[in-house]
Amino acid sequence: MTDHWVNESQALILVYSIDNKESFDNLDIRREIIIKHGKEASPIILVGNKFDQLDARVVSFEEGFAKAKLWDAFYIETSTIVYIFNFRII
Repeated sequence: MTDHWVNESQALILVYSIDNKESFDNLDIRREIIIKHGKEASPIILVGNKFDQLDARVVSFEEGFAKAKLWDAFYIETSTIVYIFNFRII
């Protein structure tokens, strides 16, 4: 995430993989960059990707939702696999 992208953003989409705890934990670093640039008031959408890989899930829906709620962000789980209505919006 470069300084320019954060400074010029109107909203931010942060994506992590539900089968990779490290990608979820790294969201906190991204959030700190957003705060550093004074963009904490910008709308954030937190996206849990690989919704089709539920058997490999290591980050629970509740963990993703809790982080989004803490950040006052929207929360979506989705997949790059094409399904009709393959997303879950909270």
